[in-house]
Amino acid sequence: MRAASILLVAAAAALLLLLVLLVLLPAIAKRYGFLTPGCRPAANWLPSFNSLEELQACPWGVYYAGIYGDTLWSDDFPINTADLWIVKKSLLRRCGVAVPWPEDELCCPTEPGQLFGHMSRDNDPLDELWIYHPAPYQQLLSHQWVEVTHCSWGGTRVVTNEAKGAWHYYAPGSGVFFYLGVTQAFEDHLGAANHYAVPCKNPFSTECADAFGAIVEAARAAGLDSLQFLGHRDMRCGNTAIEIIDLAGVGAYPCADVSPDSAPYKKRYRTGWKARTECRCEAAESNDCLRCAPVMPVNQASPIPLCTTPWAANYGFDETSCTFIHGAGHAVNGTVVCSDIVHQHVVCISRNAQDDQGFGDGFCLSMPPGDQSVCLYPKNAVVSVDHDDPTANIVFSL
Repeated sequence: MRAASILLVAAAAALLLLLVLLVLLPAIAKRYGFLTPGCRPAANWLPSFNSLEELQACPWGVYYAGIYGDTLWSDDFPINTADLWIVKKSLLRRCGVAVPWPEDELCCPTEPGQLFGHMSRDNDPLDELWIYHPAPYQQLLSHQWVEVTHCSWGGTRVVTNEAKGAWHYYAPGSGVFFYLGVTQAFEDHLGAANHYAVPCKNPFSTECADAFGAIVEAARAAGLDSLQFLGHRDMRCGNTAIEIIDLAGVGAYPCADVSPDSAPYKKRYRTGWKARTECRCEAAESNDCLRCAPVMPVNQASPIPLCTTPWAANYGFDETSCTFIHGAGHAVNGTVVCSDIVHQHVVCISRNAQDDQGFGDGFCLSMPPGDQSVCLYPKNAVVSVDHDDPTANIVFSL
C-alpha cells in the first residue's frame, strides 16, 4: 500500500513537471533562438531621401530629428534608411512611420530588412528593434566613428567579463558613436586568443570568456584602440551583429567607462549625425544602457561644400587635397585665427594643430600632412585649444 502511494505521488509529480515544461519550454526555446516563428516580410519599408527637404516632408524626418537632433545638413544626402541596423520602437510609433511590426519580436529573420527583437538575448536596449543585415560582415576600417549599443544589466557575468574593455554591438541608428581608432578584426574570440597567445579554459569553445581581460591587455599593448569580431554566433538567432571592444573602456559600467565626464571619454564617444556633438552619457550608474543626452537643436545654416569655396582655395585646399573632419577632440597647443564669416559661422585657421580628429564642435578641413586646419564654428562656439589646460578656451561670437 505504501509503495503504491509513493508511486502515485511520483506519477503526479512527473505529470506536474511535464505540464510545467510544456508551458515553459516554448518560451525558453524562443528566447534562445529555437522554435522561433518567422519574421514578417520586409516589404521594402525602408525609403531613401535625396534632400533634407524630402526627409523633413515625411514622418522619417521627425524620427531622424528624435535620434540625431537638428544636426543634419543639406550636403549629408542622400540618406538611405536601409543603412539602419537598429530603430527605437516608441519613436517610430510617435512619428507615425509605417512599419511592418513583427507579430512576435522573438522571431528569427531570414530576409534583409526584417525587424526582430532581443538580438543578443538579454543585452539590448529595451525600446529597440533590430533590422536584419545578413552575415558575412566586412571589417570596419580604422579611424572611423561608428554607431554602437552597450548595456550593463549588472550581474557577475558582466562585471567579470567586462572589468577590462567595453563590449559593444555595431548598431547604425543608435545615435551613440564610438571612435574605432586603430582597430583589428577577427572572425571569433578564439581567433583573438590564439593571435595574442592567450589560453582559453575550454579550447573547444569559441567564447573564451575567461580570456577576455588578457586579450584586452594584449591588444592594448600592441597599440590597438579597438577589436572587432565579425562571425561570433552567440546571439539569439546566430551571427546577426558585429561585436566591438573599446579597449580603453570598462563595460561593467553602462556608460562604458568609469569616468564618462573625462576628456579621453569625450574623444571616444559622441552623438548627433556623423558624431557632430558631444555625448553626455545619462545612463544610470548600474543596470542601464549607454545613451547620450538628447541633442539640442542648433538651427545652424547648412555649410556650403568648403573644398570648392574661393577662400578655401586661397589657403591651398581643393577637392582632391582636403578631407572633411567632423569636429571631435581639440587643437593641441595650436593658435586659432578668425578670418571670415560664411553662413553665420566663424571661419578659423588653426596652425600647428596636432590632433587628427579635428577640434571643438566645428566642421573642419585638414590639409595633409595635418599641420593646418580650416574650421567652421557655430556662433558663440567655445573651442579648447590646449589639451594640457582644459580651461584655456576661446569664445567666438558675432
